Amino acid sequence: MHWPFRQPRRGARVAGREALPAELADLALLDLTRIFERLASSPAGLDETEATSRLASFGPNTVAREEHQTLAVQIARRLLNPLNVLLLTLATVSAFMRQQQAAAIILAMVVLSLALSTVQERRSARAARKLRALVHTTATVLRPSARAPGGEPLEIPIERLFRVTSCACRPAT
Repeated sequence: MHWPFRQPRRGARVAGREALPAELADLALLDLTRIFERLASSPAGLDETEATSRLASFGPNTVAREEHQTLAVQIARRLLNPLNVLLLTLATVSAFMRQQQAAAIILAMVVLSLALSTVQERRSARAARKLRALVHTTATVLRPSARAPGGEPLEIPIERLFRVTSCACRPAT
């Protein structure tokens, strides 16, 4: 069965992103009953077995994060900064003109700049990771149960939510 909101597995390339809005537009034209039919869901939500099955099929709903860059990649990216390229060119010209002192000062400026910016970026990335670890985002979903066949609100971690889950969207309190 094709799911209109299929989320690619982590690390997978996303192809056909432009197709998603067309599918959403198609769903927007349908009445609520047909939307639930097309998504194989109901106003009461999915039972736990079906939710677990779909979670296994589509993977967790994780927020995209910036990829961690190695130290070598960070330094190379900074070296290719136009200002650093200009300074390194100037240091090379100074060295060819036998101005070793000027070349050494310029190289020292570039090295200090690279070192400071790399250390600060790594510290800020570490602090951001620690902050993300403190935040636990949850969603309230409907799950039919024996005592509430029409759907019982259940708070779950957002990683267990997938795109075709019926959920109540309310501002956080």
